Amino acid sequence: MAGGMAMPQKGGKKALDLTLNLVPFIDLLITNICFLLITAVWTQLARINVSQKGQGAPSEEQQEPPPEQVKLIVLVEEDGFTLIAGGERLSVPKNGAHYDTEKLASLLREIKGRLPDKTDITVASDDGIKYESIIETMDVALMEKFPDIQLSESAAAM
Repeated sequence: MAGGMAMPQKGGKKALDLTLNLVPFIDLLITNICFLLITAVWTQLARINVSQKGQGAPSEEQQEPPPEQVKLIVLVEEDGFTLIAGGERLSVPKNGAHYDTEKLASLLREIKGRLPDKTDITVASDDGIKYESIIETMDVALMEKFPDIQLSESAAAM
């Protein structure tokens, strides 16, 4: 036939032999898997276990707290810290423009001396408090051996 047309095969159809090069696609998948594995390791190294209190649906397994449990709350406010331990309320005013974390650490150390089995603490703040102040408060609680930190709003913590 004229014009370089291929001769039809039997049945009047052309042969459709097509090979796909899958090597670039496999390279892309391997690169993505490596990236995800590497970033998953970094998320585990720099984390603090914090549970949020007061929002969301209640859990299915609600356990009653022990009867004489002392609730420990650190309120981060504009004018300083307020530490609530059971019935007592201790105030730690700001040292100039900065929070007095040394005094807070000494009060937490004193409470830890009275209650050595106590590991949970609630850090509560208002909306206007800077994030770095809350993190600094949580760091002080971790250093004074209170690893079970709950983060809450000040109204919900009471």
